[in-house]
Amino acid sequence: MGDTKQELSGQDIEHEIVRRMPVGTRFSYGNRDYTVTDSGKPSSVSGEPKTDVYIAATSDDGHDLELKISCKKDNADFLENKVSADRARQLFGDGYEDRLRSRCDDMKSNLESRQKVFPTKSGRIDAGSITLGWRLDLMNKQSGDLSMPLATSFDDKMEVYSGALLPEDKRDAIVNGHRISDSGVANQFYKSSSVPDTPQGIVDSLQPMEDYVRDDAPDIYMALKAVNYRLGKDKWDGNRPLVATCSWKMDADGMLRNSVDYSHPLAQGANVPGEKVRTTLHEAGITSADGLAEHVDSRSDTSVSGRHKRRSRSGMVWVDTYVRSDGATVHGHWRRNAH
Repeated sequence: MGDTKQELSGQDIEHEIVRRMPVGTRFSYGNRDYTVTDSGKPSSVSGEPKTDVYIAATSDDGHDLELKISCKKDNADFLENKVSADRARQLFGDGYEDRLRSRCDDMKSNLESRQKVFPTKSGRIDAGSITLGWRLDLMNKQSGDLSMPLATSFDDKMEVYSGALLPEDKRDAIVNGHRISDSGVANQFYKSSSVPDTPQGIVDSLQPMEDYVRDDAPDIYMALKAVNYRLGKDKWDGNRPLVATCSWKMDADGMLRNSVDYSHPLAQGANVPGEKVRTTLHEAGITSADGLAEHVDSRSDTSVSGRHKRRSRSGMVWVDTYVRSDGATVHGHWRRNAH
């Protein structure tokens, strides 16, 4: 009963489990002997159910069993990405906005002070990129400086891992062309980067979902991932729901400035700030990364990550936060130095 040694992709793991447990396969579970009656990967019209592999079986004494398996590789970090308002409400109830606002408050300085304009390429970020805001991903560990614990209770974690409150089309998923009630709600957890050679080995490697969540499941972290407008391609990555949104304007000196708003997390997608940025740049005649650099004074350090004023060669000063004469607080932009 050895394991395959080759590390598999997540999709290959699911495929191998289905392949090794076809209809007619025999295995033992909970002191009963079973025969597989249905086996396949559940699907839904949009998105994915929590169950990656569905196995139905009947015991020799007539007991029916469903193994609804959620598969995760050993090194898998994310639980859900691009979380929407509807999904957040399903996960955390009607108080999800307060929960997210509270976490954003804790990360306020990082949100306001980090770099949001990229006149030149920075790592995997294209030259000419401007941050529109941040989407919400759920992880099983902290991921970067825009990441905090979001769910630590059994009930919260159970829902994220099992999907019990998913929309009906994902709960009642389709398996081999047939819609099966609750087939998309996982009740077993499989964590490995390989698959045992035998059906019994696979079954012996499963852990009931409640046991996994109670004894082994890590806390769930929120991780905010930037959604950027890319000037060179004139696009962004779709209408991703944003936890926090960047509002951009051109000031009287022709310099881009921004403010960060997370008062209504996930209520707005990236299309609204994306169109505003596109219009702002178009009206200013900015069509390239080089043109963008002129409006953030790229001759000096344009990083927004520092917490001190930085002076440009043109006499502009970067100000993280200041209060205007009308009482409004402005965050993150270049400003003429007052002598």
